[in-house]
Amino acid sequence: MARRKSTVDLYTELMRGVQQDQLLPIYFLAGEERLLIDRLVAAIRRKVLAGGAAEFNHDQVAAKEAGGGTIVQLARTVPMMGEMRLVEVRDAEAFAAKDLEQLLPYVAKPVASTVMIFTATKVDGRLKFFKALDKAGYLGRFEPVRGAPLLRFLNSEAKRLGASLGPGVAELVVDLVGSDFLALASAVEKLCLFVGEGGMVDAEQVDSVVAQTRQAVIFELTDAVGEGNVGSALSSLYNLLVAGEPPQRILFMIARQYRLIWRALDALSTGKRFGDLAGAIGVPPFVARKIGDQARRFNVETIHEAHAEIYRADRALKSSRVPRNLILERLVMGLCNR
Repeated sequence: MARRKSTVDLYTELMRGVQQDQLLPIYFLAGEERLLIDRLVAAIRRKVLAGGAAEFNHDQVAAKEAGGGTIVQLARTVPMMGEMRLVEVRDAEAFAAKDLEQLLPYVAKPVASTVMIFTATKVDGRLKFFKALDKAGYLGRFEPVRGAPLLRFLNSEAKRLGASLGPGVAELVVDLVGSDFLALASAVEKLCLFVGEGGMVDAEQVDSVVAQTRQAVIFELTDAVGEGNVGSALSSLYNLLVAGEPPQRILFMIARQYRLIWRALDALSTGKRFGDLAGAIGVPPFVARKIGDQARRFNVETIHEAHAEIYRADRALKSSRVPRNLILERLVMGLCNR
């Protein structure tokens, strides 16, 4: 672990060690690729606690609440009715300087009968504690992945699920879904279930299973926003962002929905009936019925205000330093609560 590897290669190496009973005494797993970290932690947990009294030999604590001294005491506790103990420390980026000082001697001389796992979103590699971890081979950085390692991950996922990806399929999935491991793993799982065990996924199946699913979520979002259903709208927004949908495209679809509502509101105000909306606003009848129902929530003033909010969000996405997901969340909540 001391030599910097790609996230996929690091995960593969560490998982192989766990499966071959070559456990490290300390794992400090840092980064935002939670899928791989969570899988690795689960595998270590199963291996360490297999055949023992897990209720006596497993401690889970938060770094800020426990502190360095308490964690060292837990690590040095003798196993009870088992051979190994497991100490899991979450949110390890919250350690204060004094905690790291208390932990440093343990890094130099860990207890053989204890496996300690730290998880964190980030580390400061300049600190003595993390330099010691890195030198000992206990520090693993799970950083965002691009390129060939990401494609290897997708192919290995398909193999694990009993199927395979055809030529160019991994690249196509990344183009559609983005680089988030959780979203990619979910997409590959759907594809492998679609083709069945022993099957091979081709580009046409990706279009059917992944691309159309993502398009459906976009329409779930715009319908929820138009209906004022904030919970459903935020859930759909989160799924789209995790799947790598560009924020500007999400905003475009929300703006399109409000243009349709505005046209429906205008048509109804001039005496059009609900049955005539499809032709008036240029959408299929089943869509027109939904748009017409959503138009009941608005009048001229509120529809103008909604468009002003969308315009401000567009400007913010192009120029503000505020995270894009936060800009869209604020917009969605503001529109739903009108």
